[in-house]
Amino acid sequence: MSMTLSIHRELLQSAHHLFSCNQFVAARKRLSALLKMRGFDAVVRLDAHRLQGEVCLELAQYDAARRHLKVVLGHRPDDAELHFLYAEAISRETKSDPKQSQPHYRKALAYAPTQAKYVRGYAENALRLGNERVAVTLLRRTAERQPEDLDTLCMLVDALVDLGRFREAESRVRQAEFVCRGNHRIETIRQAIRYEITRRKQRTECAATDVSESLILAFTSATVVPKPQTVRGSIRRTDRISKSLPHLHRLPLASPDLG
Repeated sequence: MSMTLSIHRELLQSAHHLFSCNQFVAARKRLSALLKMRGFDAVVRLDAHRLQGEVCLELAQYDAARRHLKVVLGHRPDDAELHFLYAEAISRETKSDPKQSQPHYRKALAYAPTQAKYVRGYAENALRLGNERVAVTLLRRTAERQPEDLDTLCMLVDALVDLGRFREAESRVRQAEFVCRGNHRIETIRQAIRYEITRRKQRTECAATDVSESLILAFTSATVVPKPQTVRGSIRRTDRISKSLPHLHRLPLASPDLG
């Protein structure tokens, strides 16, 4: 029995190693073989289901991810990470309903309120539901508590820009410069703000322009340049150092050799 349990744990450990190396397909096969076995510890089985849920989440197999994570949630309902993963498996669907994932994001945030990853997940889902005020409040609080977290800063700035609060967005970026000196992402965020400001300004100007009236464009009159006449007994020079009008060099007419 102990030898069989040792084999199960070795398979689970090897699956963890494959997952950490981003070899998700190999990890999924290893875990599928493990879950088909019988007679091993319940803790190992729950850990295998949890890891299989994470693997399926990375492989965009969301139905399978929810199925495996739900098994573990039935035994560990107070695990914040499990609720977050289950919410992610719902929200990453193409046509998912954000209302279904909101309770799990809320539970994850309730069990670990200082975890920035959970705050971003909850805030992003709140934005999908149209609750901009709730999302911005949570992101502000997290950005002030963890000013070095640029992922939260990016999401906060994006939300502020969408709401048209450009001054606050620029102020948040300036504050982050003192904490994260030399980080190239801060300049990228600033450029994104400037681009959005310019884009909205151009859109406003285009909307204010009355395109129903005809526009008359002024064109300069064409200047007719007379064609230079070729002088008899001359040659035309057209090398690179010539001016726009070629030089005409008069040469004496060659007299026939009578001698």
